[in-house]
Amino acid sequence: MPLLKLSDEERKAAVAAASADLKFHLAEKNVPAEVQDAIFHKGFINLQLFAGLDETRAEVRKAVIAEVGLDPEDGAAARVAMASLLAAWESARLQASTEEKLKVESRLGQAQRVLQLSEMAAMRKAVEADLGPLRDSEVPAKSLVATKLEQLEQGALQAEDLREVLCLEDKDIDLFSSIVEHGTGHLKIRPGTARVALPNCGEELRQRHRLIAVAWLMCRTKHKNEPCLTTDLLEAFRRLSDFVLGKHVANLTLMMGGSARRPAWKLVLSFEQEIRKKAYQLVRVREVSTVASAIEAACKSPELLNLHFVMPLTTSAEFFSSATSEAIAFPPGPPVPFQRPRKGSGKGEKGSNPRAVKKVALKTRSAAGRPICFRWNNGKCNGNCGFEDVCQICESPEHGKKQCPQKPAKAGEGSRLCAKVALVSAQQPRLHSPAVGTWTSVQEAVDCDESQMSAADSCSVSATPCAVSGQGDPVEWAPAGGLPGGVGHPSADAPPGQADKNEEVSSDEDEDGIAKPRLGSGNWGSGPPLSSSLMGKTRPFVDGAGLCSPGRWCPSDRRAAPQEAQLCMADQCFKNLQKLLRERIDARKLLYELACGKHQSCPFDEKLLEDAVQAIKKSLISNSAMLDLGHVPSGQPFRLALIEEFLRISGDPDYRAFYSASSSFAKGVSIGVDQRLPRTPAVFRRKVKHRDYSGEQEPDEEPRSNYPSAEATGEVLEKQFQEEEERGAMVKLAWDEAVARYGSRLRVASLGALPKGEGVYRVIHDGTHGTGVNGRIRVRDQLECPTAGDLRQAVKELEHPTFVLATDVSRAHRLVKVKEDEWGLQACKTSRNAKHVWLNTVGTFGIASIAVHWSRLLGGLQRAVYYMLGSKALFILAYVMTYCYHLDIAAKKIAISAKRARWIVDWIQRTCDADEVSLKEFASVLGRLNFTFAAVEALRPFLGPLYSWHTAVSHCERLKLPKVVRLVLVFLQKMLQDGHRVQTIGVKAPRVQELFRTDAKAEGNEVWIGGWAVMDATCTNQCRWFSERLTRHNAKWAFIADEPFRAIASLELLATLVGCVLFGVEGSERGVIYCSAATDNFGNACVLNRLLTTKFPLMAFLMEIAARMIQSNVHLCLQWTPRLQNREADSLTNEDYRRFDPKLRLRFSLDEFEGIVMNDMLEAGAHLFKEVREGRKKILKKAAKRARGAGLRET
Repeated sequence: MPLLKLSDEERKAAVAAASADLKFHLAEKNVPAEVQDAIFHKGFINLQLFAGLDETRAEVRKAVIAEVGLDPEDGAAARVAMASLLAAWESARLQASTEEKLKVESRLGQAQRVLQLSEMAAMRKAVEADLGPLRDSEVPAKSLVATKLEQLEQGALQAEDLREVLCLEDKDIDLFSSIVEHGTGHLKIRPGTARVALPNCGEELRQRHRLIAVAWLMCRTKHKNEPCLTTDLLEAFRRLSDFVLGKHVANLTLMMGGSARRPAWKLVLSFEQEIRKKAYQLVRVREVSTVASAIEAACKSPELLNLHFVMPLTTSAEFFSSATSEAIAFPPGPPVPFQRPRKGSGKGEKGSNPRAVKKVALKTRSAAGRPICFRWNNGKCNGNCGFEDVCQICESPEHGKKQCPQKPAKAGEGSRLCAKVALVSAQQPRLHSPAVGTWTSVQEAVDCDESQMSAADSCSVSATPCAVSGQGDPVEWAPAGGLPGGVGHPSADAPPGQADKNEEVSSDEDEDGIAKPRLGSGNWGSGPPLSSSLMGKTRPFVDGAGLCSPGRWCPSDRRAAPQEAQLCMADQCFKNLQKLLRERIDARKLLYELACGKHQSCPFDEKLLEDAVQAIKKSLISNSAMLDLGHVPSGQPFRLALIEEFLRISGDPDYRAFYSASSSFAKGVSIGVDQRLPRTPAVFRRKVKHRDYSGEQEPDEEPRSNYPSAEATGEVLEKQFQEEEERGAMVKLAWDEAVARYGSRLRVASLGALPKGEGVYRVIHDGTHGTGVNGRIRVRDQLECPTAGDLRQAVKELEHPTFVLATDVSRAHRLVKVKEDEWGLQACKTSRNAKHVWLNTVGTFGIASIAVHWSRLLGGLQRAVYYMLGSKALFILAYVMTYCYHLDIAAKKIAISAKRARWIVDWIQRTCDADEVSLKEFASVLGRLNFTFAAVEALRPFLGPLYSWHTAVSHCERLKLPKVVRLVLVFLQKMLQDGHRVQTIGVKAPRVQELFRTDAKAEGNEVWIGGWAVMDATCTNQCRWFSERLTRHNAKWAFIADEPFRAIASLELLATLVGCVLFGVEGSERGVIYCSAATDNFGNACVLNRLLTTKFPLMAFLMEIAARMIQSNVHLCLQWTPRLQNREADSLTNEDYRRFDPKLRLRFSLDEFEGIVMNDMLEAGAHLFKEVREGRKKILKKAAKRARGAGLRET
């Protein structure tokens, strides 16, 4: 009887239905493949069914002959096959019997499920057939797989304890436990469960998720008919990792006590455990059919998020991390191996000492080189020791180190101040979220009169928890710092142990001794502020009105009346003004006229303005206004007293800067020369980077002369200054009178003149060179202006925007009044021979601090508008620099303005015609291009070679344009001339489609790139793919150093480019197509998201991708994918095509490819970067020579 013959389809179906342990068992006994296929085809697809083929060897032999057609009489080969099959049957019976016994013991609770070695090997082999070879660190331990098998067979899926998720590299079973059998009373020893530490970082959590997914896939090979296990389990757990470690959970940023805080790692792990519990529960109760879909449903569950993450996070400070950086606050790493354990609680031998002096570097020798007496510093020396009797801190012979005035204050000295607390519960009506500081509620309740305190009724304020009652549930908060102004030591702003940590350069009081509002003060919105994306980075949204601006939140999340009592007055003002406008003018018509640019000045008449002021005054007076609301300070166009009262009643933290403060806008601000400028933490972040003014701290001995542009227009400038004098912005003094009044503080600066229009010039006041003004100014507040990313985000938040108005404030810097005793620091002349001098009484363009003062003034006005509008859908973005963007609100498109595009095109044309450029001018233009191209980010990659060339030759004055620089400039000029200066903004939450995955390999001289189109289908044999080898002939750049692996980043990005070319994506006239590709090179993901690199040849491929993005109106996001999820693309680079259909292969020839810019950039870029490398070597060589010469002279 012949052996059963099967078709290819029948054979594939039979093999696919068979379990992994049966296939492994038959293969181990060398049963021929055709016999195995016939057995599977007859329905014997698992070990138990095969073991039950019949009762004896003779009956099994007859059954095989009858069912399969394998007759041992047909020859020696048939006899060997029969013998192998019988041996496999006997072995299968023993194994099935043993497995069944172990299962029964496991069900009875007498032993844990034990996984046999052959079983484990069979499942691993089956999984590796799909995923490729796995390392031991990627294979789950037997104990984990056995637990999953037991849960699957009993239908009771349970969430894993991450401490029990082990891999083969970990110790699997190393513990034993005892159990008494219920029936016999016998004592049995069974293996226990080994454990490892909880995940310590995000990557360790990803690895545990991968192990769980692989464990489920191994179970699936044994139970192929189980519907809850699908092939996409690995992808499902990857998405779980992305969700838990993403911006909504582990990377969530909240403002807490004035600092950016992240959820504690233990809360993240707890929430992750609840997600898996919920997913398995959904599978058990049959609400969801598969584990993969259950995980997705659990991640989207709002109930789970609120109950196990949001509520713990917002109700206990225990679940906040102590990190203030952008990194996630993971727990500390493990101790150093073999390190001796520390004693005690980690506070030293005797615990923490609040009276300990902050350690300073104590000197052991005096300036003369003599040793200092330590006993004398401690007050124990009689003076006859022969050592130097001077202080170890300041070397003064008058006192020891304990009496030294330079000794730092004791840590926590102010926080230990006992104050009388007259409160039962600290009330803070404006506390709406954990983002707002809570210690201000205690400040108002503390009695500031120290003379009325007594030891009997005193208590430590810093040690008293505050029960804060807001609009939500009562929350117990730890103190966030700060005692009232005028109470205690200046270090009394923090609880015990925090005085040193919270120490900052600025004090907690302003120049008038009034406590400064902290970060978080004001009418913040609900939840965290918006965020915007620019150049591949995400940052908090900026509208130009400061950190306390309501405009940083989505309109629906802003505070508004009547829920916010402080804003009821502002809301009433808005209603009164609306009523007044409706009665007097056609507001809609005026809006259209403003949009068409028909008004160059205020469109309201004096009567309407006065009535509006009176309406606001009436509302302020009815809300207990205390200042003279009608007072207009000299030299100011604003009613600053009225503005201050409006802001004060509305709860603005910076209201005193307008009228009441000593350095207010009403009295005049200080420009900061040799004076401490104000620090406003509630409005601005601290400025941490400062320009280097080395050599510019002192003025020149001789008065400065004007620059040629101003010297040639002296008469015109004189007339402009006279007009400024009429406005009160300048004062004209004779030279002798100015010297007598200001003396050494008279600083005459050089002027420059930039033409603004016909007969009108913008005057540039050079406060840097030769005056010693800017060099002695230290601005402490960081000025932040909106970017193109903020503009895009604002348009996305407005679902149906209807109108956009752009306006310019005339003489913006000239609206800030300066103190009279500092007018001399802003002096100038219209000509060298002038006998008089002009003094600026207001801010002037060219003084370092004026931009911050103006931003503070405009920010208050901007916030006042937000207070009136409440939660109405409106964004106000204030720019201090020139606005160079164009916004099409109807089409939701942002573009480079036509004026700025024309300027760029003209500059490129002039530079290319001259064939040379000044390096200073080139650097200035490069900065402008970087800011301008933020609107159309796909143009930014073309700045890479420009930055590289400028960095290499920045020490030169003027140079001829290299070929590649000219090539880039001409390309940018052509792109702008062809209209590629527009980018579609898109929607708020775009649907991102993954297009393809790619990979590259460089081992020795073997260089391959490969990729496949994920978008085609879920099965690889239905997807398009490519795999190409690169050689020295078609990719010379990869073999420059004879080590192709050094160019692996470029090879990876080339694979991405090939994927874009071969697989493609169609653009859309309606908006941007958001898509993503995947690579396992994390650096390239950052490069493509940032769209800028200075590395060659990486920049050539990036520029080609960017050019294609512009042409197709596509936004491509390159995502990093772990190697385990990129197996298919990796196999293509290893010439392993088993998973793919040869008919769907696409070919790519690098020799025949005609890119938009790539070929020219590769050719010209090689020459440029060769010159750059040679130039850098020369500079380093000269520097080394100078260093060696200096060393010889010193000796």
